[in-house]
Amino acid sequence: MTTIQEQYRGDRHEPYQPGRPLTAAGRGERRTGPDRAVRDTAVPAVRDTAARDAAVPGRAVNGGGPALRPDELRRVFGAFPTGVTAVAALADGAPLGIAASSFTSVSLDPPLVSVCVAHTSTTWPALRDRARIGVSVLGVHQEAACRRLASRDADRFAGLDWRATPDGAVLVEGASAWFDCSVEQHIRAGDHDIVLLRVHALGTDHAVAPLVFHTGRFRRLESPAPHRDRSAGLAERTKELA
Repeated sequence: MTTIQEQYRGDRHEPYQPGRPLTAAGRGERRTGPDRAVRDTAVPAVRDTAARDAAVPGRAVNGGGPALRPDELRRVFGAFPTGVTAVAALADGAPLGIAASSFTSVSLDPPLVSVCVAHTSTTWPALRDRARIGVSVLGVHQEAACRRLASRDADRFAGLDWRATPDGAVLVEGASAWFDCSVEQHIRAGDHDIVLLRVHALGTDHAVAPLVFHTGRFRRLESPAPHRDRSAGLAERTKELA
């Protein structure tokens, strides 16, 4: 699973897909109507998408050349902000789990979510066969809990408030949201498995702001500044001028 330990080195990401070839046989033209072509001046005319992408500053390209560097992939993948979850269950009567930021919703019918599991994970093999697995979306006040779950300590739940469901899913108390799940399917994807989880029960507390992970750091959502109706301000200024 893409754990927070891995997240400090980067985030998961969908592979880059080259864009569509330019129209008019790569002459750098784009059609805006049946008989009208407009010269595309943003990117010099090229004959293949790899060369076109290379012409854009800051755009990485892997057009059949050397493999993209893992450190560069992690740096760019980490630009995508995520929430942070605790994925846990009872194993031999004790809580076992990890912190993961690769959680995402998948389907409403049937209700499915997913996480990504690294093949190098030593914790997931003990979790994958559990009857139920809990997923807790950690709140902004639970950064310390996340760091503990991401540590290599034997007892990652020491000092944490948690509860277990009758079927063995472990949920962290005070989380922003929680899901009681079972493993639906494993899909091999490169050096990870995509794990589909079927949701059996869930809940949320919208009063708890979520913890956010971005570019290797924990962050929090910022409340927007109060919005002032511009039309009302204009009316006030007009009244003053009158």
